[in-house]
Amino acid sequence: NLPPPHLRARPDQVRPEPILVKSLSHIMNKWKKEQNYAFVCEQLKSIRQDLTIQNIKNGFAVKVYECHARIAMEKMDTTEYNQCQTRLMDLYACNDAGNPNEFLAYRILYYIYINNTSDALKLVAGLSQKEKQTEDVSFAIKVFSAWSEGTIVSSLNSILSPQKWADT
Repeated sequence: NLPPPHLRARPDQVRPEPILVKSLSHIMNKWKKEQNYAFVCEQLKSIRQDLTIQNIKNGFAVKVYECHARIAMEKMDTTEYNQCQTRLMDLYACNDAGNPNEFLAYRILYYIYINNTSDALKLVAGLSQKEKQTEDVSFAIKVFSAWSEGTIVSSLNSILSPQKWADT
Protein backbone atom coordinates (compact mmCIF):
# COMPACT_ATOMS: atom_id res chain seq x y z
CA ASN A 1 0.00 0.00 0.00
CA LEU A 2 1.79 3.11 -1.26
CA PRO A 3 1.72 6.42 0.56
CA PRO A 4 -0.61 8.96 -1.08
CA PRO A 5 0.80 11.54 -3.48
CA HIS A 6 1.84 14.82 -1.94
CA LEU A 7 -1.13 16.75 -3.33
CA ARG A 8 -4.04 15.62 -1.19
CA ALA A 9 -7.41 17.29 -1.10
CA ARG A 10 -8.49 16.29 2.42
CA PRO A 11 -6.79 17.07 5.73
CA ASP A 12 -7.98 13.74 7.20
CA GLN A 13 -5.46 12.03 4.92
CA VAL A 14 -2.51 13.50 6.83
CA ARG A 15 -0.43 10.71 8.36
CA PRO A 16 0.80 10.93 11.99
CA GLU A 17 4.52 10.85 12.69
CA PRO A 18 4.75 7.08 13.52
CA ILE A 19 3.26 6.28 10.11
CA LEU A 20 5.61 8.80 8.45
CA VAL A 21 8.58 7.04 10.05
CA LYS A 22 7.46 3.76 8.50
CA SER A 23 6.81 5.48 5.18
CA LEU A 24 10.31 6.96 5.12
CA SER A 25 11.83 3.55 5.80
CA HIS A 26 9.76 2.01 2.99
CA ILE A 27 10.69 4.79 0.56
CA MET A 28 14.40 4.63 1.36
CA ASN A 29 14.39 0.85 0.88
CA LYS A 30 12.73 1.30 -2.51
CA TRP A 31 15.32 3.95 -3.38
CA LYS A 32 18.20 1.60 -2.56
CA LYS A 33 16.67 -1.21 -4.62
CA GLU A 34 15.13 0.60 -7.58
CA GLN A 35 16.60 4.12 -7.80
CA ASN A 36 13.27 5.39 -9.15
CA TYR A 37 13.76 9.11 -8.55
CA ALA A 38 10.33 10.26 -9.74
CA PHE A 39 8.58 7.89 -7.32
CA VAL A 40 10.90 8.61 -4.38
CA CYS A 41 10.77 12.37 -4.90
CA GLU A 42 6.98 12.35 -4.98
CA GLN A 43 6.79 10.24 -1.82
CA LEU A 44 9.31 12.37 0.05
CA LYS A 45 7.34 15.48 -0.89
CA SER A 46 4.28 13.75 0.54
CA ILE A 47 6.05 13.15 3.84
CA ARG A 48 7.35 16.73 3.87
CA GLN A 49 3.84 18.03 3.33
CA ASP A 50 2.49 15.98 6.25
CA LEU A 51 5.31 17.27 8.46
CA THR A 52 4.53 20.85 7.51
CA ILE A 53 0.77 20.51 8.04
CA GLN A 54 1.40 19.09 11.52
CA ASN A 55 4.17 21.61 12.28
CA ILE A 56 6.63 18.80 13.07
CA LYS A 57 10.12 20.29 13.39
CA ASN A 58 11.98 17.57 15.27
CA GLY A 59 14.88 15.27 14.47
CA PHE A 60 12.70 13.13 12.26
CA ALA A 61 11.83 16.16 10.13
CA VAL A 62 15.54 16.91 9.79
CA LYS A 63 16.16 13.33 8.70
CA VAL A 64 13.46 13.51 6.01
CA TYR A 65 14.79 16.77 4.58
CA GLU A 66 18.41 15.58 4.70
CA CYS A 67 17.50 12.33 2.91
CA HIS A 68 15.57 14.19 0.24
CA ALA A 69 18.32 16.78 -0.22
CA ARG A 70 21.00 14.12 -0.67
CA ILE A 71 18.95 12.20 -3.21
CA ALA A 72 18.08 15.41 -5.06
CA MET A 73 21.79 16.33 -5.21
CA GLU A 74 22.64 12.88 -6.51
CA LYS A 75 20.08 13.35 -9.29
CA MET A 76 21.11 16.99 -9.90
CA ASP A 77 17.61 18.22 -9.03
CA THR A 78 18.56 21.68 -7.83
CA THR A 79 14.95 22.76 -7.30
CA GLU A 80 14.18 20.00 -4.79
CA TYR A 81 17.63 20.29 -3.23
CA ASN A 82 17.19 24.02 -2.68
CA GLN A 83 13.73 23.57 -1.14
CA CYS A 84 15.14 21.01 1.29
CA GLN A 85 18.22 23.10 2.06
CA THR A 86 16.11 26.17 2.80
CA ARG A 87 13.88 24.23 5.19
CA LEU A 88 16.88 22.56 6.83
CA MET A 89 18.28 25.97 7.82
CA ASP A 90 15.07 26.59 9.80
CA LEU A 91 15.00 23.08 11.26
CA TYR A 92 18.63 23.25 12.42
CA ALA A 93 17.79 26.47 14.27
CA CYS A 94 15.05 24.60 16.19
CA ASN A 95 17.00 21.55 17.35
CA ASP A 96 20.36 19.80 17.56
CA ALA A 97 19.51 16.94 15.21
CA GLY A 98 21.09 16.14 11.89
CA ASN A 99 24.21 17.23 10.10
CA PRO A 100 24.21 21.02 9.92
CA ASN A 101 27.88 21.36 9.00
CA GLU A 102 27.55 18.86 6.17
CA PHE A 103 24.65 20.86 4.75
CA LEU A 104 26.41 24.16 5.37
CA ALA A 105 29.21 22.83 3.17
CA TYR A 106 26.69 21.74 0.55
CA ARG A 107 25.19 25.23 0.57
CA ILE A 108 28.60 26.78 -0.15
CA LEU A 109 29.13 24.29 -2.98
CA TYR A 110 25.60 24.91 -4.26
CA TYR A 111 26.31 28.63 -4.53
CA ILE A 112 29.39 27.78 -6.58
CA TYR A 113 27.31 25.47 -8.77
CA ILE A 114 24.73 28.17 -9.50
CA ASN A 115 27.47 30.79 -9.84
CA ASN A 116 26.15 32.92 -6.97
CA THR A 117 29.31 34.66 -5.78
CA SER A 118 27.47 37.23 -3.67
CA ASP A 119 25.61 34.75 -1.46
CA ALA A 120 28.64 32.49 -1.25
CA LEU A 121 30.80 35.38 -0.03
CA LYS A 122 28.17 36.40 2.54
CA LEU A 123 27.84 32.84 3.79
CA VAL A 124 31.58 32.21 4.07
CA ALA A 125 32.16 35.61 5.72
CA GLY A 126 29.49 34.86 8.33
CA LEU A 127 30.84 31.46 9.36
CA SER A 128 31.95 30.97 12.94
CA GLN A 129 35.45 29.75 13.69
CA LYS A 130 33.97 26.48 14.92
CA GLU A 131 32.10 25.96 11.63
CA LYS A 132 35.19 26.78 9.58
CA GLN A 133 37.16 24.11 11.43
CA THR A 134 34.83 21.23 10.60
CA GLU A 135 36.06 18.93 7.87
CA ASP A 136 33.07 19.43 5.57
CA VAL A 137 32.98 23.21 5.81
CA SER A 138 36.75 23.53 5.60
CA PHE A 139 36.70 21.52 2.36
CA ALA A 140 33.90 23.68 0.91
CA ILE A 141 35.78 26.88 1.83
CA LYS A 142 38.90 25.58 0.06
CA VAL A 143 36.84 24.80 -3.04
CA PHE A 144 35.18 28.22 -2.84
CA SER A 145 38.54 29.98 -2.51
CA ALA A 146 39.97 28.10 -5.48
CA TRP A 147 36.83 28.81 -7.51
CA SER A 148 36.80 32.52 -6.69
CA GLU A 149 40.53 32.79 -7.50
CA GLY A 150 40.12 30.90 -10.78
CA THR A 151 42.50 28.14 -9.69
CA ILE A 152 39.93 25.41 -9.17
CA VAL A 153 41.61 22.64 -11.19
CA SER A 154 45.09 22.97 -9.71
CA SER A 155 43.72 23.55 -6.21
CA LEU A 156 41.46 20.51 -6.32
CA ASN A 157 44.48 18.31 -6.98
CA SER A 158 45.94 19.35 -3.63
CA ILE A 159 42.61 19.55 -1.76
CA LEU A 160 41.60 16.03 -2.78
CA SER A 161 44.64 14.24 -1.46
CA PRO A 162 44.79 10.48 -2.05
CA GLN A 163 44.97 9.90 1.72
CA LYS A 164 41.56 11.54 2.24
CA TRP A 165 39.92 9.06 -0.12
CA ALA A 166 41.86 6.08 1.21
CA ASP A 167 40.35 6.68 4.67
CA THR A 168 36.73 6.51 3.46
